[in-house]
Amino acid sequence: MNCEKCGAQLGAGDKFCPVCGAEQKMENMKNGTFCQNCGMEIFESDVFCPGCGKRTREPEPAPAPQPTPAHTPVPPVYQPQPQKEKNTTVTVLIIILAVLVAIAVGIGAYALFGGNDNDNEEYSVQPAEVAVETPTPAPPQFDWVVASSTRGHDKDSSTGEIVYYYPEYAVDGDMRTAWTPDRNIESIPTITLNAHNDQYVTGIRMTNGYCKSEKTYTRNRRITRARISYRGGEKEVTFGIDNYRAMLSFKLDEPVYTDYISITVLDSYYGDWQDIAISEIEVF
Repeated sequence: MNCEKCGAQLGAGDKFCPVCGAEQKMENMKNGTFCQNCGMEIFESDVFCPGCGKRTREPEPAPAPQPTPAHTPVPPVYQPQPQKEKNTTVTVLIIILAVLVAIAVGIGAYALFGGNDNDNEEYSVQPAEVAVETPTPAPPQFDWVVASSTRGHDKDSSTGEIVYYYPEYAVDGDMRTAWTPDRNIESIPTITLNAHNDQYVTGIRMTNGYCKSEKTYTRNRRITRARISYRGGEKEVTFGIDNYRAMLSFKLDEPVYTDYISITVLDSYYGDWQDIAISEIEVF
């Protein structure tokens, strides 16, 4: 996109020309790949604008559950039983005699030793205890992330690469990328992970600072104190300033069910470049 006054090349979301200083009309930025509210460049996967936080599209609905196919019973296979051999008269007589002897022996034993003196006592039979296993909750899954602000992008002076600082970069599993708030307008930056339904959460892990390299880590600001918020509560945590690429764990006071987790920066250690950054966030 070019300046409509002098024709100079503009960056995504530039509201003023860097050459002549002319203010750019918002109509020149509303072309499908820029936010219609602030002009920040947006991508097809962005649910919220990384510049102003305005929703760019509705989240896709969760897929409907598929019906379970009916189970067709399998008829039992008939197995012919072998025919029993016919009992002979002798076998029948032996069985009858054995039964009569057993009855006679039982009657004689009862008459000789008498009944049990404890026949009238009542006995209670206790049911056996059955151990019930508690199912383990599934790992928490958060679907999208938003932030109170974002720095946008700049150019790497050594490689010429355009570097972005979107909130999604704090949950992409890559230590070389990070979310960075806009230092010009943000005094208490916040980043929030959201889910469509309640998740079972016991704590978070976080990599503090911009961990693209040791240089970017030491020269930018590093968080020293933050607040973790969730539905029904919050917890304040502290960080050390020398934890390059370290994933620090913070357990909540007790497990919770919540559909969001927010991290608010309360204080930080100043560096030469003055940018706060979070490289990675994991929820467990």
